[in-house]
Amino acid sequence: MSHEWISDYWLPSLGLHHYSEIFRMCLVDARMLEHLTKRELRTMLKMVDSSHRNSLQYGISVLKKLDYNRSSLEYRGSNISVESLKGEKTAETGIQQPAV
Repeated sequence: MSHEWISDYWLPSLGLHHYSEIFRMCLVDARMLEHLTKRELRTMLKMVDSSHRNSLQYGISVLKKLDYNRSSLEYRGSNISVESLKGEKTAETGIQQPAV
């Protein structure tokens, strides 16, 4: 996954679009994501808000679970249903989703 995809698609999908420019300038690609330290996030990438870092870490864990397979991520994102957001079991996992 290229730095363009990370900055232009993935970060905005996490609600972190305001970091897109700095991630693009620093050429952060998928290989680098899980190796970024808290200090690098705060200083180099200007991510000082801890809730933003938590969102990023959760997004990285999803990428790892999907083995960094971009098509799997896009497929899962396109198959989110209203029922799964309301606390119903999803067809893919059978896991109860928390109510929003």
